Amino acid sequence: MALRPLVIRLARAGVPWTVPERSSTGAAAGVLSVLCAVAFLMWLSNPFAAALLVPALHLWMWAVGPERRARRAILAALVVGGLAAPALVLAYWAMSLGLTPAGAAWNLVLMIAGGQVRLLTAVEWSIFLGCAVGSALIVARAARQRDREDVAVTVRGPITYAGPGSLGGTESALRR
Repeated sequence: MALRPLVIRLARAGVPWTVPERSSTGAAAGVLSVLCAVAFLMWLSNPFAAALLVPALHLWMWAVGPERRARRAILAALVVGGLAAPALVLAYWAMSLGLTPAGAAWNLVLMIAGGQVRLLTAVEWSIFLGCAVGSALIVARAARQRDREDVAVTVRGPITYAGPGSLGGTESALRR
């Protein structure tokens, strides 16, 4: 069941990581709406954890907005900046316990499996990470589309030059 979307995408497109060309305005609204809902639900149970989502809400609103015209590096910095607060808390937690990154990930899995972290909290943070991936994909797609739009139309030769045959004088023009 979990691999079904990947198999369907492979069958249709041939490459699983390509994104279909569509407008990202609806996707941006969807990601930000889900992130707002998660922040509100997290605020009901733990306001301090919800405070970690506030920078992401503000920065990703600028990054995924349809009127964005910033450079690719700035948009990527906005997406990464939204992840900074939770990442700093996670790094502090791992360093205070003397864990490596792999050890911290394993400890987190054990805490969820052992019931130390509530299932609702794990689901909320999973949805937050899904919104992070969605924001990164929207920014990547927008940068790729903007690169296509920036290609200017070029004119070969002087602009006033009409080209051969347009003034008559060639056999194809004389037949008319």
